[in-house]
This record gives sequence, structure tokens and C-alpha cells, in this order.
Amino acid sequence: MKNRIFRLLTVMALFTAVIFGMNYLSGCKSSIVDDNSRPNPPSAPASPITISGNVKDAKTGAGLTGASVDILKTDGTKIATVVSGASGAFSYDLSSVTATSLKLSASATGYGYAFTIAQLDTAKKTAPVVMIPLDQVISTPVVVTTGGGTLSSATHTESKNSQPITITVPPGAVTQNTNIQMAALQVNNVPAPQNSNSTAQVGVASLSPQGVSFSAPVKLTFPLPYKFKPNDQITIHEMINGSWQSTSLTATVDNSGYIASVNISKTGQFALLDNTTVSGSVTIHKTSAPLEERTFKFSSGVLKVELPAVLTYTRIAQNVITEVPTDEWIFNTLGQRYGARFATAGGPGSTPSTVAFNVSWPGPAANPNKLNPDGSGNKYRPTESGDWSLKIIYESYTDNFASVQLNNPGYWQVTVSGSLVNWREKQRVWVWTAHNQGGVFEY
Repeated sequence: MKNRIFRLLTVMALFTAVIFGMNYLSGCKSSIVDDNSRPNPPSAPASPITISGNVKDAKTGAGLTGASVDILKTDGTKIATVVSGASGAFSYDLSSVTATSLKLSASATGYGYAFTIAQLDTAKKTAPVVMIPLDQVISTPVVVTTGGGTLSSATHTESKNSQPITITVPPGAVTQNTNIQMAALQVNNVPAPQNSNSTAQVGVASLSPQGVSFSAPVKLTFPLPYKFKPNDQITIHEMINGSWQSTSLTATVDNSGYIASVNISKTGQFALLDNTTVSGSVTIHKTSAPLEERTFKFSSGVLKVELPAVLTYTRIAQNVITEVPTDEWIFNTLGQRYGARFATAGGPGSTPSTVAFNVSWPGPAANPNKLNPDGSGNKYRPTESGDWSLKIIYESYTDNFASVQLNNPGYWQVTVSGSLVNWREKQRVWVWTAHNQGGVFEY
């Protein structure tokens, strides 16, 4: 009997041990994490896409430090605003931007406004190096006296009859003699109006500093780029906080049809808006296969380069009532709408002209391949002595504009098409010329 009980207890103990062992192993197994069930590691950060460029004086090529550059999507949504540094250089990381086409607009104190279109290659993670040239605003300093009088700016370059803007100040409009600056601006040097396909600026006047009040109405007179009907009323917009705002003011055209005047109560930037519509197909900075490349090398000073360019266009005008606008105004209007720059030395036409580039030597210390802080030496060839120079490569490209129509109901209709063979900087390459046996290496 005792043996039977002993055997029964032994079996029960073994059974309990087996159950305990199975539970233990099951618990251990459940605590092991399968490699396949682990969460994925965090994604690598996106490769940076950096857009960079320079803001320059359109005439001299000098870089403009402190220029404001807005980076926008093509629908006008602002991505960022950056300020240009030394030599007008700017850059911005576009890693978080999904757009493939961007608009970059720039402005600087004492200069007009301009913009350019940049195409991004999201597959190759590359963005172009852009150059935004700004035209200097030619202002005329005048003194508004308590006795009043008529004051004029420099010649208005867009007017058919080359007249300046003027202000006629009545006596007592200011309580003390006041210094102001007067300037007649080209329409492609200011931002377009909001509805830029259905309205066109036909004259822009700048009176600064902004906000000087007059105690009596001051007559501001604009020259017109083409003939209007006498007594026509032209809407006035004012530049406020960087954009054009509607006003209750209208300018009245005189009997000649070439002058419009409006009474203002303060200084500011004012624009005449006509009801010209702009339509058609415009492709700006469409890169063709390079027709030609030019290479220049220098090691100090400023590299001055002039390259041939040619603007060809056809122009068909239907004169409804009076004359059509001048070519200069038409091309400025196209430039304002689309960012094209037709400012070749010969102006609109079909004869070859030149495009000038001025590249300042950045100094050897700016070379990323230098060995020493002073710019000397080559980190890839530390045992050699030699000299650095900079090679600039330019490529030709074509701007096309096809069947662009400017229509002013009751006045005229103009159809313009053409192309501009132009040049742009393609690449900068640092060149090392070794002293021993004259070896030349590009980096």
C-alpha cells in the first residue's frame, strides 16, 4: 500500500514539474522578440536640395548685399524670405519643398524689383544657381517749399514723348521745406498687380519717403506710353506693405491723350492701371540643347565677359482707334508678367547684341579645396606647390514667347512672338596649376 501511494505521489510530482517547465519555457519564449517583429529603423533624412544664387546690379554686375529674396511656389505661396549676404549671395535648403518650379523675386534699397523662375530636379536632388539682376532706381532729389511750385523727376523712359513725372504743389501744402525723392519707374521693375492678366500698369511714380502728408491736394502727372482718349479715367493703385492696393483715386487724361493727372494727399508709390489683357503661350528660360559653351579663367580682380545675344520677334498690330504702344512698353509688360528680361544692349529687335557678365574673384581663401587658411596649397596635393585660378563656364539657352497677345478693347491689339538666344553661368571650377612640370588639375 505504501509503495502504491509513493508511486502515485512520484507520478504527480513529475506531472507538476512537467507542467511547470512547459509554462516556464512558454513564458521565456514569449519574452523573446523576433527580429522580424522589430520596428523599422527611422528613415534616413532627405538629401538636401539647396537653391543658391546672387542678386546683382543689372548694369555693373556688382553683388547687392542686404537684398530681400522671396522664394515662392508658382501659385504665389511664399516658402521663405532670405537676405543676401556678401557679394549678393543667398541660399536656402529646399529639402521639405515638394514643388518642382519656383519663383524667386528680389528687391533692394535703391533698386527695382525683379524675379526669375527656377526649375528643380527632384530625382537628382539638384537646384540651379540663379542670378537676379536689379535695375537701379534713378531718383531726383527735390525740395517741396512752403511757397509751392512744380517739380519734375528724371525723364520717364517708357513715355512715347519722353516726359518726366511732375508734381504741382500749391502754396501752404507743407508747413516747412521738405526734401523728397521723385522717380518714374518702369513697369518691369515693380511687382505686377494682383490680377496681372487683365490689368496692366501703364505708369508708375515713386515719391519718397513714404507717408509725407500734404495739407492741400498735390497734382501728380504721369506721361502715358500710348495715346488715350481725352478725359479717360485711369484707376490708381498704391504700393502698401509690398503689394498693390486699390484706391478711390482715378487719373484724368488731358486733351493730348498722352498725359494723365491725379490729386494726391501724401507721398508714396502710385501706379496707373489700364484694362489691357495679356494672354497667350509664354515659356521663359526654356533650355535648348546648348548651342555653344564659352569658358574663361582668371585668378584675381574681376572677370569681364561679353557674349553675343540676339532677340528676334514678330509683331502684328491692329490699330482700332488710336496708335499702339511702343515696343519698349510692350516688352516691359511681357517682362513684368513673365520674368523675361529683354534688356539686351540693342533693345528689342533682330540684330545681334551682347550680354555682359562681371564676375569678382572670390579670393583663394574661398576655395573649398585649399590646404591652408590663407587659401594657399591644395589639400589633395599637399606635397606640391602651385597656384589656384577659377574657371567660369557659360552656356547658351533660348527664351521663347509665342503668340502673346496684348488687347486693350477699343484701342488696339498686338500679337508678339519671338525668341531670345541668351547666356547664363553654368559652372565654376577651381583649377590647380602645379609648379613642377606645369600639371593642371580641375576640382
